[in-house]
Amino acid sequence: MRIRPLFSFVILLGLLSCLSASPALADRLFLPLVLKNWPHYPSISNLQYNPKSFPVNEVVALFGTIDFTDEAGDVQKTEIKAYSPDGSTETINLNTPSNGLKVGIISISAQVMFDVKGITTFEIQVIDQKGFRSNKLTGTFDVY
Repeated sequence: MRIRPLFSFVILLGLLSCLSASPALADRLFLPLVLKNWPHYPSISNLQYNPKSFPVNEVVALFGTIDFTDEAGDVQKTEIKAYSPDGSTETINLNTPSNGLKVGIISISAQVMFDVKGITTFEIQVIDQKGFRSNKLTGTFDVY
């Protein structure tokens, strides 16, 4: 059984050495094959949100936006994970379909209440129809 992985590795090295010896061949054969099958993950940036601090045990309206790009245009939901100072974690999934848009802004609004004082960290990411997840953006709330 140890021969198979080694054999596959030798074939891969041989293929890579042939492609590096002939750049023209690499351009015609290798790159289109890799790029055609590469999964297109969504990407997010420019996290904006308010307020960034609020009192403990009080209902607060949060508003935020993130920019997204998604080659397939099939963003389906936004996931937000909050990490409280006491070690507890809360996950919120919001339906945020992009409806075919490949570039845009996702607006988020929610009524929240935190029952633990301190800095609460959260991560936000989007998930497309195929289950591919974007990069994560991080923010904090100061609950006083």
